[in-house]
Amino acid sequence: MPQRSLAMFVASHRFLRSVLRLATTLALSGVVLSAHALVISPAEQKANLIPHAQILIDATGQLTLEQIEAEPQRHIFEPVPSDAGELSLGFTNATYWIRLDLSREPSAPARWILEVPFVAIDRIQWFPPNGQVAASGTMADVGTKQIFSRMHSFYVDLSTEPQAFYLRVQSSYPLTVPLELMRTDVFDKQQLIDTMVQSVYYGGLMALFLYNLVIFFTNRDRRYLLYCLFAISVCIGMFAGNGYGRLFLWHDWASFDRVAQGFFFSLAAAFGLAFTNAFLQLRERMRWAYWVLTALMWAELFIGAGLFASVMVALPVSDLYFLNFAVSSLGILVCIAVAVSLSVRGVREARYFVLSWGFLAVGSVVATLRAFDLLQSNLFTLYAMQIGSGFEALLFSFALADRLRSERMGRELAQKRLLESEQAAVQALRLSEERLEQAVDIRTQELRALLVKEQQGREQYVRFGAMIAHEFRNPLNVIEAQNTLIEIDPEAGVDKTRKRIGVIRSAVTRLATLFDQWLQSDRLSQAFATITPLPIDAIGLIDDVIGSSRHYQPDHQIKSESTVSALVVRADYALLRMAILNLVDNACKYSPKGSTVCIGLEVLDDWVGVYVKDEGPGIALDKQREIFEPYVQLPGGHRLVGVGLGLSFVNRIAELHEGRVQVDSLPGQGATFTIWIKRDIDTSTTDAMHLTAQ
Repeated sequence: MPQRSLAMFVASHRFLRSVLRLATTLALSGVVLSAHALVISPAEQKANLIPHAQILIDATGQLTLEQIEAEPQRHIFEPVPSDAGELSLGFTNATYWIRLDLSREPSAPARWILEVPFVAIDRIQWFPPNGQVAASGTMADVGTKQIFSRMHSFYVDLSTEPQAFYLRVQSSYPLTVPLELMRTDVFDKQQLIDTMVQSVYYGGLMALFLYNLVIFFTNRDRRYLLYCLFAISVCIGMFAGNGYGRLFLWHDWASFDRVAQGFFFSLAAAFGLAFTNAFLQLRERMRWAYWVLTALMWAELFIGAGLFASVMVALPVSDLYFLNFAVSSLGILVCIAVAVSLSVRGVREARYFVLSWGFLAVGSVVATLRAFDLLQSNLFTLYAMQIGSGFEALLFSFALADRLRSERMGRELAQKRLLESEQAAVQALRLSEERLEQAVDIRTQELRALLVKEQQGREQYVRFGAMIAHEFRNPLNVIEAQNTLIEIDPEAGVDKTRKRIGVIRSAVTRLATLFDQWLQSDRLSQAFATITPLPIDAIGLIDDVIGSSRHYQPDHQIKSESTVSALVVRADYALLRMAILNLVDNACKYSPKGSTVCIGLEVLDDWVGVYVKDEGPGIALDKQREIFEPYVQLPGGHRLVGVGLGLSFVNRIAELHEGRVQVDSLPGQGATFTIWIKRDIDTSTTDAMHLTAQ
C-alpha cells in the first residue's frame, strides 16, 4: 500500500473513531473530552496516561522535536479520548508523536517509570524535559535501553511544575501504544510476576516438546517429529514476540527481531497443518482436505521465507503480515471443518483437533481484530495468540497421548487374546470343574432347603394340631355337659330338651367350622385359590350367624343392627359365613362377659359391608396390620386359647371375593371389623334366598 494512501486511510479511520467516541460520551455524560495535565499524588502507585495524552500524526516521518516546539500553531496535538485504554492505530507507516503533561505533588516520589507494554514497536524515542533522549524498539540497539526489560521502559523524573514529555513511535506491525506510569517498586514487582507467568508458559511448551521428542526417538513416528517442530516454533515465536528473543538470543540482529515472531509463527502454522494431515490421515480419509492443507502449508513456508528475506532485501513486510493473517485464518477454518466432519463420522482423535484449532481460531480472531483496531487492547487481547497457541499445543499433545494410549491398548489387547487362546484348554477344564462344584452346591442347598421346609412344616402342623385340639375341647365339653343333663333329667320338658339340643347343635356347628378351617387352611393360603360366588341373601346370612352364635356364646349378647330389609351380595356362602363366625368368635373372645356384640350391614355405592362390633379393649394403630398375619394373637382377651388363624382366614376370604377387611378401633373403645364385598344389583332377594337354600 503506498505511504500516502495508507496515511489517508489511517487518518480517516482515526477521525471516524474519534467522532463515534465523542458522540457516545456526549450521549452518556454530556462532557466534552479534553486532555489535561496529570498531577501525581503521593498515594498513587500506577496510572494510565492515555486519557491525559495528546497525539500528532507525522505522515512523512521527518519531523523533529525542535520543529514541533518551534511551530506549535502548525503542529497541533489532538487530545486522546478520556475513555481510551490505549492507542490502537492498526497497520500504519506513519510516525506518531505523543505528548504528556505531567507534574507531581510535593510529597510524591520524584522518580517514576513509564512502561509501554507492547513489544512489537519498531522504534520508540523518549524525550524528557532534561534533554536526555532514550530509545527502544525492535529496531533499536539493546544497549540503548534505559531499563533492561522485555517491554519499552523509561525513567520519568517529575517536577512539582507541569512539564511536557514526548514519545515518538513507529512500527510496521499493527501499532498499539499503551502507556503506564508506575512507581519503581511497583515496576519491579510487576516485572517479577510477569517473568514467573511467562516462565510457566515457556516451561510447559518445552516440557511438551521434550516429552514428544523422546517418544519420537523411541518409535520413529514422524507425527511426533512434526509436533515437536510445531511446539518449538510456537515457543520461539512467542519468545520473540514477547521481547525475550532480542534480549537473550539475537542481541545485535534488530532487523530480524522485527519479523522474528511472524517468521516463526509461519513455520508453526506450516508444521501444524502438516501434523494435522499426518495425524488425521487425511490422505486416506479426506483427500480434498489433504491437498488444501498441503497447499496452505507451502503458502505458510513461502510467507516465512519472505519475512526472513526481508531482513536482507527490501520487501513489503506489512503485506506479508496481511497475507499471513489471511492464509492462517483460512487454514484454521479448514482444519476446524475437517475435524468436525471426522468427529461426526466417529473418529475419536478428531475431537481434540476441533478444540485445539478452535482455541487457536479464537486467539487469532481476537489478535486480528485488535491489530485492525476493532478491539481494544487488554491483557486478554494482547496475549490472545499466546493463550490460544498454548492450548493448541497442549491439546495436540493430548491427541498424541491418546493415540499412544490407543496403540498401547491395541498391543495389550492382542497380547491378551494370545494369552486367552493359550489358556483356553485350562479354562475349559476349570469351568467344567466349577460347574460340577456349583451343581453339587446347588443340589446340596436344595436338599437343605427341603429338609428345613419339612422340619418347619412338621413343627407347624404339630403346633397347629396342639392348638386345634385345645380349641375342640370347648364344643366337646358343651356337648358332653348337655348330654349329661339329658341323662340326669330325661323327664325334662320339651322346652328344656329343645334348648339343650340347640346348644348341642351349635357346638356341633362350631366343630364343623373348625374342621373346615383346618381342611381349607392350605387352599386359602394358595394364591391361585378360586371361588365361585353366587347371589345370596345377606340378611338371611346374618340371621343364620346370629342364631348359631347365641347358643355357642351364652356369655354375650349377640344382636343385629341391620336396618335394610333386603340385600343381595355375590359370595361363597360357606366361606363368607365362616369369615363372619370368626369375627364373632374373635369379638366374644376379647370382650368382657355380658357385653354386646353387634352384627350389621352398610351399603356404599356398589359395595356391601358386613361388620361385627364389640366392646373390647380396642387395637392400637401399629398392631392393626399385624393381626391379619397367621398365628398372631394379641394379649388382652379373657379366652386366649386359640389357633391364631381366624383373622388371616377372614382377610384371605375377603381377597378371594375381590374385597377387603377394614378395621376401625382405638385403644379402650372397642373394635369394628368390616368385610367389604360386591353388591349384586341384578338379582332379587327371592332368587337369592332360593340359590342360598340350594
